[in-house]
Amino acid sequence: MMVILSSIRAFHFAESYHERGMVFRDLSPLRCDREGGKKGGWVSNYQPQGYNVSMDKLIILVESTATPGFHDYWPRFLHAAESIPGLRREATSRIRQVLYGDVQYALVHELYFDSLSALNAGLASPSGKEAGRLLQDMTGGRVKLLIADHSQDELENIRKYRSMEQDAGSRSGSA
Repeated sequence: MMVILSSIRAFHFAESYHERGMVFRDLSPLRCDREGGKKGGWVSNYQPQGYNVSMDKLIILVESTATPGFHDYWPRFLHAAESIPGLRREATSRIRQVLYGDVQYALVHELYFDSLSALNAGLASPSGKEAGRLLQDMTGGRVKLLIADHSQDELENIRKYRSMEQDAGSRSGSA
């Protein structure tokens, strides 16, 4: 199972460590040292596998897939999008149910890049422009585009972190 981490969660991690006298050496949660950079702390030795997956992504929100020609354009759009330089992966989600709120989207498509500059360069490329044109044609302009930073971690790593944090808390409480 994969869990998506937001910047807010990373902020709370950092705030929590700061309260305990620990300092981040970079902005990624779980990679910090004790004050003064001394090694040997339980957190500084922990390097979870699969963490530090940080990317930027283009989020495409499609209101309706029932527009004329949508299904004819979709494979052509995918081909153009998959040819964008710097694209690392993509994901498509078809909305089954809206649980809360006034949202009218049928499909979410995400294009992942290593950085914001890679994303911008990819969108400015001929393949990026062609994908954008096809997207507008197939949706009739009924689409929303968002750019977001994306961080993720495996649930297994989060559980390891929580276990280590509980162990450290019990050690500091007994000292």
